Amino acid sequence: MSGKRGTVDAGMAVALAAAIGAAEASGILPHGGIYGTLTMPDPVHGACCDGSAVKGPQYCTCWTPVFDMDQAEPHPGDPGTRGAMCQECAYKPGSPERQGDERYNGDADLLARIAETGVPFFCHEGIRRAVKLVHPSGAEAEVPPGDYQPPVIDGVPCKADGSPGDLCAGWAARRAKAVQREGRAS
Repeated sequence: MSGKRGTVDAGMAVALAAAIGAAEASGILPHGGIYGTLTMPDPVHGACCDGSAVKGPQYCTCWTPVFDMDQAEPHPGDPGTRGAMCQECAYKPGSPERQGDERYNGDADLLARIAETGVPFFCHEGIRRAVKLVHPSGAEAEVPPGDYQPPVIDGVPCKADGSPGDLCAGWAARRAKAVQREGRAS
């Protein structure tokens, strides 16, 4: 990289492009950029960082999320399970996730698969959510409505108050049915 921020020499550009391509191919980085399907503006009309210099605004690493809640110091612990589905539960019929709304991560097939396999799914209640992204230039970008970004300790997301997140009640009910079917099949 040269002395000016966001300018990359040819050798560095090749190396960065290869690293980004490998990250996309392995699933670490969504295809289309750091922000997946979210179309990012180009607030500085050029390169402000290595990612945008090599691959364009979709790969800019300068954006900072603004959250709907302040995050308290996380306190590790075991998750509980919600007693009932929350108002906006992904497992409810008609939820954006089950309807395939592209602004949300996952779909009906993914929700079914994770319940069947036992991959934990956590409720969003009390979890901080990004409401927008802010660039050092002052530009702002909208984020999808389900952009939850909690700190995660040992695979358990932490609520904004620092306590461990709760397993989703909808997931737990689906999981219990899957376990019951597995028991009958044995």
